[in-house]
Amino acid sequence: MAAKEFDIPKLPTYIEIPELKPGIMQGEGPFKSIDEFQKPLGFPGEKVDNWKEVAIEKIGDLKSKYRSVQVFLDSCVKCGACTDKCHYFLGSSDPKNMPVARQDLFRSVYRRYFTFAGKHFPKLVGAKDLDDEMIDDWYNYFHQCSQCRRCSVFCPYGIDTAEISMAAREVLDTIGIGQKYCNQILGKALTVGNNLGLPEPALKDTLLDLEEEVEEDFGAPVKYPLDQKGAEILLITPSADFFAEPHIDGLIGYGKVFYQDGVTWTLSSYASEGANFGMFIGSYDIMRKAALRIRKAALDL
Repeated sequence: MAAKEFDIPKLPTYIEIPELKPGIMQGEGPFKSIDEFQKPLGFPGEKVDNWKEVAIEKIGDLKSKYRSVQVFLDSCVKCGACTDKCHYFLGSSDPKNMPVARQDLFRSVYRRYFTFAGKHFPKLVGAKDLDDEMIDDWYNYFHQCSQCRRCSVFCPYGIDTAEISMAAREVLDTIGIGQKYCNQILGKALTVGNNLGLPEPALKDTLLDLEEEVEEDFGAPVKYPLDQKGAEILLITPSADFFAEPHIDGLIGYGKVFYQDGVTWTLSSYASEGANFGMFIGSYDIMRKAALRIRKAALDL
């Protein structure tokens, strides 16, 4: 039998770097959070009056608490290896979306307040004051980073731009400028147990309907237990598995595997979210709180 022939496209040796379009992505950034979504996370409901002092203090706290932040801020040599690796820069052509330039929004402020040269010779080292314009750029451009870490793979020094983005976002939250989407769903995850805000009765009804559907299609009484004490396995899935296609197919599959294996398992209404959005707002403390809900659910069951 003759081998099939396929037309294989030839990939270019180098990615074509777009022509720079400064400021093309400049704007107000994503929707800002409000008091209702900020308070459950321990952040101010609006921009605090002494925001500059609070922000500088928070930067100092982060660089002391996480040595990686200071190392990444100090070690960049502006080689540009990360430039054409960022899909946000390739898609927007805005130079501030280059990973190195996005880092510099944070680095320039760090140098101004935490290095000798930046304090006394700011123009020589690219140090800049933290002002309203800088904060606006932080909010806009640091939320255009998806924290995929592709740039860090190609950085010869291993600088992790995601860590810088996370630090900047945590500073912004600390002064009362949070991002609505992430903060809203994090509040639900920390108070209700999942990003969707689905309470225990809604989860129970969803799982009962799923049992009927699976038995009808599969011909076996596959159960999807909730809060069953003494179970061998606690399953924590992303909350999208409870209602959205094709995610719910994954949950159906888990139940079939456990049924076939004959093990006892359960889902938890207290911790019904496997995703940890604390990473997206840059707060390791919030990430820890979200993770501890899963630990508590496991201990309680």
